[in-house]
Amino acid sequence: MSQQSYKIIVTTHKNPDGDALGSSIAISRFLRKLGHKVSIVIPDAIPSFYLWMPDIDQAIIFDDDNALCFSIFSDADYLIATDLNSLSRNMSMSVSINNIKAFRICIDHHLDPPQNEWDILISDNNVSSTSEIIYDLLTYMDPNLIDKQIAECIYTGIYTDTNKFFHCCNCSHPYEIIAELIKKGINVNEINNLIYNSYTYDRFRLLGYSIYEKLKFIENKGVAYIKLTQKELQEFNYHPGYTEGIVSMPLSIENVNVSALISERKDHIKISLRSKAAYDVRYLAQRYFNGGGHKNASGADFYGSLDEAEKIFIEAVEEYL
Repeated sequence: MSQQSYKIIVTTHKNPDGDALGSSIAISRFLRKLGHKVSIVIPDAIPSFYLWMPDIDQAIIFDDDNALCFSIFSDADYLIATDLNSLSRNMSMSVSINNIKAFRICIDHHLDPPQNEWDILISDNNVSSTSEIIYDLLTYMDPNLIDKQIAECIYTGIYTDTNKFFHCCNCSHPYEIIAELIKKGINVNEINNLIYNSYTYDRFRLLGYSIYEKLKFIENKGVAYIKLTQKELQEFNYHPGYTEGIVSMPLSIENVNVSALISERKDHIKISLRSKAAYDVRYLAQRYFNGGGHKNASGADFYGSLDEAEKIFIEAVEEYL
């Protein structure tokens, strides 16, 4: 890109997590500093514990305003997707994106990106997070433009996508980045509290209910899983993000190497899979549920019943593990 001002859309995947939001907001803020007109489009609702993030109030939610998003898409010069390697992950939003003429750039760390969807593909599945790639990219372009707010976003992406450095952190670079971000003035204690110590009463009760009432074991396989109906979620006044983190909890149990959360949503079943270092749950997500992700953190959307999803998961465990 030259010094000319361009109209740029930055977007990410549905059910946005810390890395999706951190990477997209960081690059958006950076591009605005370069003089570009940037619109952040998020497919659906942002979890409440990320609403403190810089510039989050400028994000446009596609599900809330389709018409505005269609207008922005049709007028864009560039589309940048972060933490999203295929537009098909965003379902209805992808239909409108596929019709735009904008130059398309993907910045991501997931495996097997469809290269024919992108004009430029920046992808590295060996890094901790997309936010790590964003940091290296922005540092290469102009490190002086990385302010405290950009640093907060990048920290959020790295810290959450590694599950507080539980995954993908057996190398020095993410820690070196965190050290540089602290030099920018971020308060890691404050950010950690905003993300992890801001449960609503209902969300905390849902966590307790999931562990005490719903946790099941496949003991001979070292697997634990939780199955939640939509009715159960509604009993706890479910909001986006309420189930985040539940799937990782069973990994705290000795001899549990793989955990799953199978939860019923309005039009699909959400499958979340986590594992300890030596166990590859991406294969399970991909082979049995047409999903994907990373070795130790993967997921899928299953279009069938909750009981069917549970049955397939148990069969997959028996066959694969």
